[in-house]
Amino acid sequence: PGGAAPEGEPEPPAVARVGAWEDAATAYRALVAAYNAGERETYLGSYADSLECFYGAPDVTRDTIAQRRWRDDRGVLAVGRLLPLSVTAAEVVFVDRGFWLRQAGGRQVLHEKLVKMRPQGGAWRVVGETGRAHADCIAGPTMLAPEPELAACPTSPCYSSDDLSRPVSLSDRAPLPLF
Repeated sequence: PGGAAPEGEPEPPAVARVGAWEDAATAYRALVAAYNAGERETYLGSYADSLECFYGAPDVTRDTIAQRRWRDDRGVLAVGRLLPLSVTAAEVVFVDRGFWLRQAGGRQVLHEKLVKMRPQGGAWRVVGETGRAHADCIAGPTMLAPEPELAACPTSPCYSSDDLSRPVSLSDRAPLPLF
């Protein structure tokens, strides 16, 4: 995958990075699809056995992810845009800007999270996930974040995951800080 070099030759760094990004992004989109389809084992298998960081907490187990994320009223996720911040053949860090629709309330919530993935056991797995408040647990201070490009919510008002009490307009969102 990702334009591999002929057998026995190392991949050029740029080719390895492009392949890593494509593979990690594909695996992440499959994680979201599994969540939405109710495929619990596939979804949870997309996470490492233990995450380095999960919203500020270190060493969070896959079982903890299951307890926090897998409920009957879990809603639906949508990936709006994945923005790579750091890509190597061994690790990919990106921002997921998308939406979460709470089925019960019908309220669409903007989410913006930082995700770190690594290849483990033959698949790319999430090893870290966090929001702005705990970005330092995944990314260093030299990692630049791209300017936000948020799409308007098509069917209902958007709500920021930072403040669920008020709708968000594109003009009142501040750019992401340096991670």
